[in-house]
Amino acid sequence: MNEAIRNWLASGTSHLRIDDAGRTNNFYRMQRDEQIDLIFCQSVPKGNKLRTENLQYTAIYSKMGGQLYDSQIIGWDRYRSYQTDKDEFEKQVRQRISGIVNNSHYELTITDASQLQKADMKWKVENAWKDHNLHKVRGLFLDGKNPEDIPFIPLFSADQFTTDDYIEYIQDNGNVVERFSSRWFDENQEEMYAEFYVINAIKEELQRIRDDPHDPLHKIKSIMDAMANTDCKTVNVTTAIEGKELTFKTEASPLRRDCQSSYSSYNMPAQDKRRFEEAYGKYADYRPEDIVRITYGKKVLFDIQSAQQEPLPISESPEDAQGMSMSM
Repeated sequence: MNEAIRNWLASGTSHLRIDDAGRTNNFYRMQRDEQIDLIFCQSVPKGNKLRTENLQYTAIYSKMGGQLYDSQIIGWDRYRSYQTDKDEFEKQVRQRISGIVNNSHYELTITDASQLQKADMKWKVENAWKDHNLHKVRGLFLDGKNPEDIPFIPLFSADQFTTDDYIEYIQDNGNVVERFSSRWFDENQEEMYAEFYVINAIKEELQRIRDDPHDPLHKIKSIMDAMANTDCKTVNVTTAIEGKELTFKTEASPLRRDCQSSYSSYNMPAQDKRRFEEAYGKYADYRPEDIVRITYGKKVLFDIQSAQQEPLPISESPEDAQGMSMSM
């Protein structure tokens, strides 16, 4: 059936009948414009009257590229789906808006909001930063991100992407992307201001952590980085707590993850756990700052002295990485 439909689409004729699996399928095309045909189908069980079945929308056909879009034909193997194209459209619009923001020097203006509204918006953004984004910064640092690695990603959604927009996108995607990008940029100044306020705060906090070698996250990152380079299941850890130094065996996997508070002694073999509790007390745990060395066999994976001497790569300042200014 696919080959018959493919030949019919290329022929330009208005009707195609296909008898298949006990049904009669009548395909019709309606010319929308010089480039686009809309394809409809009436599928009728053999022996039924045509008037008992309605025409159903089936696909969009581009005569320029000979490409079928949004096909509802069962078993059709060569078409582009509406959802795939819509997702790609959203991605392209977001990239275009980000390009406007990051590669130019537009200034956000919030002209219609009162001073009280502006202050309320700023308060909400600041509190959202305090409640949520500190944890986000932690993850960004431990993942090795720099302030300049944090782009502006607009919260654009193609909810208003109509069928006419889709057909125009098939014919000239650049024009549709530009129109939606410009409109979203003009209509979402306040939202972008709030997002930039958060992004700037994230960049500044991330830069602060990078510039402070005494921040506890540096040691956690050094441990995680060292453990990421080996697939060993257990390691020997040396800790120094309240003047007491102890080396014990423990599972490696917790050391590969972010330690929010402490590592548990339950990951040690029974004998090492008893030695640990004898040295540091029953139910005691150890924290990243307590670790002085991690070894696997004779290989040193982490050493506190070496870790303290390794500087982070230099990154741009948040101001240098910023592509848009804000005014209220």
